[in-house]
Parts: sequence; structure tokens; C-alpha cells
Amino acid sequence: MRGQIWSLDAIASILIFVSAFLLLAFAWNNAQVQLMERQTQLHLESRVIGISDSLLRTPGLPLDWNAGNVQSIGIIKEENVINQTLLIRFLDLPETIAKATFGISDAAYFFQLFDINGSIRYVNDQLAVSGTAPHQNATLIVPVVRFVLLDGDPVKLFLTLWVPRD
Repeated sequence: MRGQIWSLDAIASILIFVSAFLLLAFAWNNAQVQLMERQTQLHLESRVIGISDSLLRTPGLPLDWNAGNVQSIGIIKEENVINQTLLIRFLDLPETIAKATFGISDAAYFFQLFDINGSIRYVNDQLAVSGTAPHQNATLIVPVVRFVLLDGDPVKLFLTLWVPRD
């Protein structure tokens, strides 16, 4: 009888230990996933602010940049005042070139200009939109809103970085 009791104690102990170990492993894995998601979010927040600063604080490099020679994209003539010519160049820039210049190979971007009343802005009969709108299956969407002047009118600049699901 003693042998049976001892083996039942051993089996119960092993089951409790394995259950506790599995619970700990699950919690550890969950914490790592959340940490990675937070790091990705912080990275994208930093990138979207950096890109919006680049667009709105510099005229770009070289100063008369185009799709063939752009090193840094900028759309302003003075801080927070958009240069319409540079804006049109940016809107016409292929998305692959813009992404490479922004340094965002792991994410997509979406740029929009709106009037203060919420209407999408047109520039030379062209919608002031560039990039790809976030898909429903995006794993992370990080927007930034900036207020700028275009043709003397205040407008809202929306820049969104987003990560598509693998």
C-alpha cells in the first residue's frame, strides 16, 4: 500500500510541476510578444515624427530634388509653409522611391492634406494624397497630424505609417 501512495504522490507532484512550468512558459512567451509589439510601435512613432519633421522643416536634398536624384524629401519653402512645387513632386514620386528615401522598408506610409473643414485638399487638380491607405489587416497603425500653411491657408497634414500583416 505504501508503494501505491508514494507513486500517487510522485505523479501528483510531477503534474503540478509540469502545469506550473507550462503556465510560466506561456506567461513568458506572452510577455515577449507584448514587448516586441511595443518596441515596434515605439520605432514607428519615432519614424513617423522624423519623416514629418523632414517633410516640414527642410526643402529636401538636393534643394531642387526630383525622382531621379532625391536624397531627402522636403516640401517646404520655410518652416511649416508648404512649397506647392515640391509638394507636387512628392505627390508624383513613386511610392518605392519615397519609402526608400524615408528608410521604411518594413512599413508603408499614407500622406494626406485636408482643409480645416475636413475636405481633402487638391493641388493643381490633383488630390493631395500619396502612399497606400492602411489595410484592414494592418498589425500596427501610427498616425501623426501637423498643421501647416498651403497657399496661405491652414491645412492639416496627416502622415500615417502602418505595418501590413505578414
